Amino acid sequence: FLIVIITLIGTALGAVYAKTRPDTFESVAVIQAEQAAITNRADGLQINPVQVLQSIEQRLTARDNLIALIERHGLFADAPGLSMVEKVVAMRAAIRFQSVSSATGNGLSAIIIAAQAGTAEDAARIANDLAQSVLDMGAEGKRASADATFAFYKAEEARLWQELSALEAEIATYCEANRSSLP
Repeated sequence: FLIVIITLIGTALGAVYAKTRPDTFESVAVIQAEQAAITNRADGLQINPVQVLQSIEQRLTARDNLIALIERHGLFADAPGLSMVEKVVAMRAAIRFQSVSSATGNGLSAIIIAAQAGTAEDAARIANDLAQSVLDMGAEGKRASADATFAFYKAEEARLWQELSALEAEIATYCEANRSSLP
């Protein structure tokens, strides 16, 4: 009988406590990361997907980006007393990034972005906005890598044309100097 009474009182107190807490919703966005077909770059650098994720996470949770996110979605409109610093700290606490390793264990399979907010719509907008930002930054990084590779190959092409032109000039000079002995 004592166990039943303690259980009922504990349940009632737990329900009252839960009802007094503000509602919190969490939304999750998952981005599948595909492994590059070509792993060796022309400049000899290897790309570590975990470092790329950390870099993107740091860029997304930078103060300016979080302020832009807060303003873009009108977050914390119901709390005008909060300073911008407190809003940024709350946003950092509400956002979580997690990487999922590939089955082989040597790469990144997916990125999970979780966002918490007072309404389900806000949580979904934040998670989707951050996921889109990750995709944009990934595309930007691929573009920069492609541009760097293109610049490398253009420089190599120019160097090889210069060497080829020098060899052609040397052959022409040799032929001119030995014209009488050549057929």
